[in-house]
Amino acid sequence: MACLSKSDIANKQDARKWETVDVPEWGGSVNVRVMTANERDMLEVRFKDQRIGSRAYLACMLCCDENGVDLFSDEDLPMLEKKSASSLNRIFEVALRLNGMTDEAVAEMEKNSETT
Repeated sequence: MACLSKSDIANKQDARKWETVDVPEWGGSVNVRVMTANERDMLEVRFKDQRIGSRAYLACMLCCDENGVDLFSDEDLPMLEKKSASSLNRIFEVALRLNGMTDEAVAEMEKNSETT
């Protein structure tokens, strides 16, 4: 594989991967996307010591339309916090898996870092 230059990296548009999640409580489905590095850092800082509000926060951050455009902004967080846990949990589980944040993914990452 070729070694990339700064210009190569700066000019390459990352593919915006997402997965469609059925949310019957809302009468349809939403797309849940992969987060950016900055979003991942913000998430880790925000929920470093506790996870209260993490489901609504992830839904707010990662739900997008069919073009990858975010559905929600920070102003929508209070509305999402009032949605059912079951609807937000579906989104949450997909967000964790897509972003390598499941318990299994974290354990594998820790195992790999110990061997290097």
